[in-house]
Amino acid sequence: MRFFSILILGFLFLGHNVFGATYDFRPLASEDVNSTSNYPNANIAGDSIILDMNDTNVTTGWKIEYTLTNGALFAEGNYTIEEWIGGAGTGDINDAPRAECNTSSGCSVLNFVLVEDPSFSEPPVNAQDIYGLNGHLAGSAVNFVLPGLANGATVDIIGKVYDPGSTLQMTGQQQLFQYIENLVPVPIGFLGKLSLFVSILFSAFFAIRRRR
Repeated sequence: MRFFSILILGFLFLGHNVFGATYDFRPLASEDVNSTSNYPNANIAGDSIILDMNDTNVTTGWKIEYTLTNGALFAEGNYTIEEWIGGAGTGDINDAPRAECNTSSGCSVLNFVLVEDPSFSEPPVNAQDIYGLNGHLAGSAVNFVLPGLANGATVDIIGKVYDPGSTLQMTGQQQLFQYIENLVPVPIGFLGKLSLFVSILFSAFFAIRRRR
């Protein structure tokens, strides 16, 4: 999948929680959408949507929620978050169970609840944890089904973090896709319906004549 936008540098969204610490949602790329490349099925590279929990006392039971805007859907059966250390993914996707998604209808929301991770050598949920959103495997692309939108419209991802008591501690929003072509479905108005009806009548008339 080609990416046409310049990588976004710096910290894009900062939110303060009750501990006075900050989170950073740091997506790396936004992709242009047109009918010849990635519509309606599109993806963003794995580990491009990053959640950095900076010096936050997160523990088991905290929830990470991702929501898509403007009718876009997550299109894969399940999704994972991968732990990052030193600026790269570790392959560890055990800090939260997979977020399930109905592949026939898609889903607009993914929820990850942090759990104890017995496979990791350090405390499984801690102030240093950084997570990358992936498909069903560590590092795999995040797949979407995009709606028909007007030229210039965008599809964003909204990230929210809740503590175990379901209190919202952070929210951030980042653009994933921007439409560079008008892809709004054209509705069939009265004249269009009339034209379709007449066309069906003529087809039926000539079909009957050919049988005689």
